Order: sequence, then structure tokens, then C-alpha cells
Amino acid sequence: MRVSWPVPAEDVDDAKFATLTIGAVRLYADQAARGSKMALLSLHEVAKRLAARERSLMAVAADPLIRRLLVAYAVERLEDHWSDGPRFEDIERIIDAIASRAAPRADEDLDRLAALAYRGGRYEVAEHLVSQTTRPLGLWVRAKLALMRNDRSAAIHDWMAAVRGMEQAGAAVTLDEGARTRLRGQAAIVRLSQGEYSDSLRLLFPVAAEYWGDVTYIAERVMTVDELRAFVDGLPLPLSPRMPESMDDYVFWSPDFVPSDRLRLLLARRLVREGRLKEAVAYFPPAELLAIPDKRNGTAEEARDYLAAVELVRPGWPFDWPWQRVGRAEALFKVATLDRRRGMQLMGTEGVPDQAGIDGAFSHGLGMSRPWPWEDSQSELLGPDEEKRFAASAPKPNVRFHYRVIATDRASAAADLLPKRSQAYAATLCWAARFAIDSGDQARADALYRRYVANGAYQAWAKNFGWTCPAPDFDGARTFWSRRANDWMVRTVGSVWRHTGPVTAMLIATALLATFIWCRRARQ
Repeated sequence: MRVSWPVPAEDVDDAKFATLTIGAVRLYADQAARGSKMALLSLHEVAKRLAARERSLMAVAADPLIRRLLVAYAVERLEDHWSDGPRFEDIERIIDAIASRAAPRADEDLDRLAALAYRGGRYEVAEHLVSQTTRPLGLWVRAKLALMRNDRSAAIHDWMAAVRGMEQAGAAVTLDEGARTRLRGQAAIVRLSQGEYSDSLRLLFPVAAEYWGDVTYIAERVMTVDELRAFVDGLPLPLSPRMPESMDDYVFWSPDFVPSDRLRLLLARRLVREGRLKEAVAYFPPAELLAIPDKRNGTAEEARDYLAAVELVRPGWPFDWPWQRVGRAEALFKVATLDRRRGMQLMGTEGVPDQAGIDGAFSHGLGMSRPWPWEDSQSELLGPDEEKRFAASAPKPNVRFHYRVIATDRASAAADLLPKRSQAYAATLCWAARFAIDSGDQARADALYRRYVANGAYQAWAKNFGWTCPAPDFDGARTFWSRRANDWMVRTVGSVWRHTGPVTAMLIATALLATFIWCRRARQ
């Protein structure tokens, strides 16, 4: 048989009811402190019955212990997803009863109640409850309320005060780990809005594993590369080499994810995109630390090899002989090949557009494609020059897998340095077309094929141009002009012999031979 409330509500004397209820709650609380599970159930039942009656609530809401019980009950009911659903009318009654009795002062329970009121849209009640607070949660609520009033300076002041309070000893009593993480994230946005970009990243970095997309946005698109380098240089280096057990050690959803390692890689790839290859080498990990066959990350050795190839591309001085141009073309084609095959690891963006942070699996996931996602509105929390910095830090070109376009450009430029009738000319154009197809630019691939047809010599393999490409014969290209010169010299001497006689022909042959030897020595 279900037992009803012992005394009918209409016959209750409020003072006596309050005295008895408060006394019972104190006894139950004492039992609960001694480990009684039945006492906890009794406290829950008392809170449930009080929340169901407005008159009962008003009679006992002024007592501090009852207030703590009611606030705890309201929080529990709101977050209980496995019961028959939160009873918002009970929570509303609790908020009204306590707010009507409580003096606005610094109090942990009032801060929690203010958070509930804010969550339920009771902004005036929340404002009243936190007007005198000095605790992190209350300051956090007050900051949000200030932002709703467009009082940006007050919001920033309270947000940063909340973070400072959170970092002090004992703040964990007020905020659980999830709340502390969210507060850090929101405070980082506040610092971003003030133009304090490095400080924003400093606030966010302790929770980088949870907010890696935001870290990526700030580090890759808002901070300058020199600001980011100064930040990374201030991070502690690992005490010993770290050998990953699996490839998941290097993705942000892994429990073994090390944000400092990943941020160094982000900086290294950004330096490569900026053309600062010598500086980038130091931020790539040595190959021995990535002893996994299918490496997802570039290595210092790869970066040095890439740098060496780039340096060979520079033209000679004071003369740039045809065979020297072939050497430059070979180096440029090597760079283009590395761009295509290891571009994600050497220069890919961590977030938009390449998504190296998720191995390029999706076009979205990390970072943002614009500082503020909605075109028809403007955020009050954008930094003073955030949009300008965002535009300046974009990869060039700003397209998905942008390094494939760069590979196409470099392979095409390599062909410009080669004899047009050589096999290497046709082969490098074929690879340029292949890279263009890989980047989704069929129109450019077609243009490269037309360029080959207009200028190049017939190649039997060209029927699959842009799809099946042979290795360029750079050695043949180096001797292309000498073979042409030798053929021309033989024809010239033969013609002179027939028309002027052997003596004149021998003199011309000697002069041509001396010129040829001089050119060969200059080549060496």
C-alpha cells in the first residue's frame, strides 16, 4: 500500500512544518555522511516532495541546508537522461522559491542555481543570483549575461576572473572537469576577440585534445608563423624519444595523442608552405621516431631531401647552359613528385582545406573555412584583425589538396626547361597532366596534352597521356643538344667538303671540334 504524505498540506502549520522538515533533513544528512545509502534515498524523496508543492518550498527555502539539497536535486533531475525525463516545472518552482528568499551574495549553491536559471532562460533571476558572486561558476554565468547585453568589456572581465578563480586551489569543488574544459575554451575565445592570439592558444592548449579543431584554427590561420614558432619553442621538449605503438598515436582522437608533437608538425608544414624550408627541418621528427612503414607524418630526413631538391632548382650564374637547365628540370620534377606523393605530410594544412589532422579523409572536421560561419551576421567576439590574418594565412592555392596543384605547376615548369623534342619533355608534361587529374582539374590536363601535341615529338606511350606516364629520360635530355650539334657538324663539314674541298673542310672541322671540346669542359 502506498503511504501518502503524513499531514495534509491544508492543515500544516508552516513554522512547525519547516522545523520538522529541517530537523529531518539534518538527521538524514548526518546518516548519509556516515555512509547510509538509505539516508541518501530519504534525502532524494524529501527533495522530490518539497519540489512538488510551492507552499512547502516557500516554508523551508531560506534554510541553507535545505537550499543545498534542493539545488542538488534540481541539477540531478535536469541531467538525469535515463529516468522519465526532467520535470522542468519542479525546477522552476525551486528556482522561484530560492531566488525569492536568498540574498544575492557569493555562494556556491546560488551560483549553481543561477546556471540552471540561465539554462532555462530565466535571465533576470540568474542576474539577481550572481550580482555579488566571486566564484568561478557565478562569474561565468555573469559573463554570459553581460555578453547578452552587448557589454563586451564586462563579459571579458568576468570571464577572465572566472578562469583565474578556476586555476586556484579548490576550484574543482565548484566546477567538474567538463565544465573546467568548457570554461577554458570560452575564455580562449574571449582572448581571441581581444587580439591576444598567443594568450588565447596558451589558455586552450591544456585542453588541446578536446579542442584540437580550435587549436588548429588559431595556430594555423590566426597567428602569424613567427608567433606560432615562438609559442612552440616555449613548449617543453619530450624527455626521451617516443616510439608510437600504432598510427593512432598521431591522430587527435587517440588517448595517446600528444598535442605538443602535433603542433610542432603543424608548424613544420606551415613553414614549408611559407618557403622557409631550412627552418622547417628542425620541427619535423627524425625518422627513427616514426618506425612505422606507412608513416602519416613527414620526417626531418624527407624535409632535408626536399630542401636539397629545391636548392638545385635555382638557375646557375652567370650562365645557364642548356644542360644545366636539364639538371634544374630534373630537380624541379623531383620536387613536384614529392609534392604529390608526400605533400600532405610535408605541407598539408592541419585543418581546412587539406585536413591533414584526419589524414585528408574528409573535407571538413578540423578548423573553419571562414572566421565566422554565418554570412548574414557578424560575431561580437571576432579579433580586431582576425579576418585579415585568416586571409593572409591561406594556402596558395586555397583548394583541397592544394599541394597537388603545386605539383602540377612544378612539373609543367620542369618541361619549360627541357628540349621540346626530347622524351623527358613529353614525360614531364604527362606527369603534370596526371597531377592535374588527381586535383580534379581535367581542363588543365587537356591543355597540357595539347601543349605536348603542339611542341613535343611523337611518343608511342602517349596514347594514355595523363594516365600512364614513363619516367622522364633526363640523361637523354642532357645529351640532346650535343647530339644535335654533332649531327649538324657532320652535315656542315660534309657540305663544305663537297663544295670547297678538303682543306677548307678540315679547317672548319677543327674550329667546330675546338668549340665542342670547350663546351664539354664548361659543362663539367
